Amino acid sequence: MLFQQIQDLEPSKNYQFKGIRGLALPLLLAEIINNNQGLNLVLTESAHESIVLEEELELCAPELKDKIFHFPTWDTLPYDVFSPNPEIVSQRLAFLHNISQNIDSGILIIPTNNLMQRLS
Repeated sequence: MLFQQIQDLEPSKNYQFKGIRGLALPLLLAEIINNNQGLNLVLTESAHESIVLEEELELCAPELKDKIFHFPTWDTLPYDVFSPNPEIVSQRLAFLHNISQNIDSGILIIPTNNLMQRLS
């Protein structure tokens, strides 16, 4: 095991990890997913950071590809007169559908600004 301390983490508790840089973060998250049967939430500062993290996770742990769920941000501002990109709408609906199913384990990657928006 790469990170021996992960075995000592108790399920259903909140943990904060700080100062993790480079590919250490996706490697750590992959270990957590493999050792935890529940859903794990990762909040990122920006949409770009969440996309990069998703790609790094898929690179470092390709066996977890089906357990990585990314909630993309809108590509429009609230006062824009045009509609969001249909591909992003489709990805957001797929994310909501996937997490509404009986998912036993995995990782949810969500940019923090998505938490402040209404879903409807």
